[in-house]
Amino acid sequence: MIYFDNASTTIPSKEVLEEFISCASNSFANPSSLHYLGMKNENEISRIKTEILNLLKLNVSQYDVIFTSGATESNNLAIFGTCRQYKNRGNHIITTKIEHESVLNPFKELEKEGFKVTYLDVDEEGKINIDYLKSLITKDTIFISIMGVNNEVGNILNIEEIKEAIKAYPKIIFHSDLAQSIGKVKQDYRVLDLMTLSSHKIHGLKGVGCLIKKKNIVLKPLIYGGEQQNNIRSGTIDFPNIVGFKVALKDAISNFDKHQENVKKVYVFLYESLKSIDSIKINSKMNWCPYILSISLKNKKASVVIEGLSNKEIYVNGVSACNSKKNEPSYVLKAFNKDDTLAFNPIRISLSYLNTVEEAKVFIEEFKSILSSIRGETR
Repeated sequence: MIYFDNASTTIPSKEVLEEFISCASNSFANPSSLHYLGMKNENEISRIKTEILNLLKLNVSQYDVIFTSGATESNNLAIFGTCRQYKNRGNHIITTKIEHESVLNPFKELEKEGFKVTYLDVDEEGKINIDYLKSLITKDTIFISIMGVNNEVGNILNIEEIKEAIKAYPKIIFHSDLAQSIGKVKQDYRVLDLMTLSSHKIHGLKGVGCLIKKKNIVLKPLIYGGEQQNNIRSGTIDFPNIVGFKVALKDAISNFDKHQENVKKVYVFLYESLKSIDSIKINSKMNWCPYILSISLKNKKASVVIEGLSNKEIYVNGVSACNSKKNEPSYVLKAFNKDDTLAFNPIRISLSYLNTVEEAKVFIEEFKSILSSIRGETR
């Protein structure tokens, strides 16, 4: 099997599984319980929060960690929680046209509630125009959400420049979806007020993630119940999964250079090999995040090629997994001014440090074979 769909989800590491099983078997007590076992787990969660902040080089006295079910919940909590809490300050919010749907759809909902939303374009290099962003800011602007790395094509957003541009506006709260950034690119997370992390994108388990926020930011809860996590996110805390998440995050951060070196070898081989195939268009650029490589087919259906590769136990995807079942063009590629043929027929090759150049060689061989065996047919 060759698994090139790591932007959708990664295989849990052996270390994560071992820690999860150990905790699920031996540290199963509810952290909210008042007895010794519960308080022991609650104290360990506090320690894990500190370790996560230290790994990200964030000031422990300034930030808090809220554990969630994953990036979608974290994004929703950041967006709805902030905008509804501070709507008395203004009703203008800003994002980009290429965000994950767990950001775009909450913004669309907020439009129904009376918020005015600006959706920014990106240029050919995948960055936003900073001067244009500054020109949009008004006295009513209260919130900006711009991802760290795009999940379909891998462009890196300029969050440090964005923070520099808006620092004169202390009322604006700056959030970033870092689900595809952590452990994959180097960015200064200290520029952010809110940030979203996901475990299963970095070889942890599904069903856990976190929202990191500055302590002075008040969030209106989405989930009401037993008032866990300072009444920001009620619900029994999944201690074993949080432990696994911490293990995965520590590995992703601590071994960044080692993982990056391996992934870049695979990425460069794929990029250079794909450049020679006339029937495809490479959407990603060499200097973008090396974990995601997007191509589009010029005269064949991507779904047919993806199925053909799957039959060979080679696994890639089209657009993001969350949007893959819809018969629609990639809105990300449309934002990059790709025509309908290319936007309807993308293939996303997303890598892990576990992938090898040998796997990439097999992929290229099989990919070429499948392309030559099917007749040209696009939407």
